[in-house]
Amino acid sequence: MSLIVIIVMKRRIINRGILVFLFVCSLGAVDVFAQAQDREEKREEKTAELQKLQRSPYAPTFASSAGLFFGYDTNVNLSTTKKGDAFQQFLFSSGFTKPWIKGTRFTFNYDLGVINYNEITDASNVLNHFRLGVHQKLSSFVAGTGYDLGVLYYPNDKDGDFLFHKGFFYVRQNISRKLYHQLLVEAGIKDYSQQKAMADTITTFQNKERLDRRQSAEWSVGYSLTPKLLLKFLTRFSVNDSNARYVDFYDYKSYEFSPRVNYRLSKKTELFSGFGYLRKNYKTRVVTLTNYKEKDNTYSANAGLRYAGDKNNILTLLYSYRNNSSNDSIQEYSENVISCGWQHNF
Repeated sequence: MSLIVIIVMKRRIINRGILVFLFVCSLGAVDVFAQAQDREEKREEKTAELQKLQRSPYAPTFASSAGLFFGYDTNVNLSTTKKGDAFQQFLFSSGFTKPWIKGTRFTFNYDLGVINYNEITDASNVLNHFRLGVHQKLSSFVAGTGYDLGVLYYPNDKDGDFLFHKGFFYVRQNISRKLYHQLLVEAGIKDYSQQKAMADTITTFQNKERLDRRQSAEWSVGYSLTPKLLLKFLTRFSVNDSNARYVDFYDYKSYEFSPRVNYRLSKKTELFSGFGYLRKNYKTRVVTLTNYKEKDNTYSANAGLRYAGDKNNILTLLYSYRNNSSNDSIQEYSENVISCGWQHNF
């Protein structure tokens, strides 16, 4: 009889061990799934930031530019398990300004960005960006409003595809020839055309696409300290509200500030650099295996050099660094990107 009791007890211990093992494995699977759900948004932020840094300004009436860049990214997917890859990038920009009645002008801008990774092909993407607006000058102020559309397409990862519709309004004051400041307000809808919205668990989905509503307010100031030195600073507050139901997975408030410096070494050479801090406070999303809310702190820095061989040809060398510090260890990452390229204005 005692032998039977011992056998039964052993079986119970083994069964409990199996249940614990399965539970831990399921938690690990959820963590991996959560990382995948965040990957597209991180990629999008990185792609937009990189293109802004690589593209040099073009003329205010009508002008276009095209550029080709080559580089290496040490952490393409911005994950805890770093994997780097070389990439090639093509950029095209076109801008048009049309004066209307006195003090009023119409603008239209188009940007195309194509980035191809050699091995991590899921991250390769094509971005089409359209922005049109009407602007009115009133004394030292300029006010404007318009529509902004971003279309991001991943040929090998359909879950990341989206349309981002935004309306914007801004007021800019030129305090002097050297100093200006500007307030920009944006509100938009981000429609993930191939990604279903999460239902009540992280692995179940609603019968509709994910839709994010985002509002933001940005204040920026620029000061030309000397003819060669330009200082800029911006701060931004954003709110994201998604239709994903599981712990409001994508709902957050973020705060960002960034100082930037441009210094002209000569008529043909310009140095530029910037630093950034972004804080994301998630509404109800909690840290893995805990009950407290996730908070992310992203630090970034960049430095670059532009050399204009003539007015139509510009060479650019760029280095950027990004680090995310989070109270959820599976969201932490660091990344280094270096690139160089040529841009032609026409």
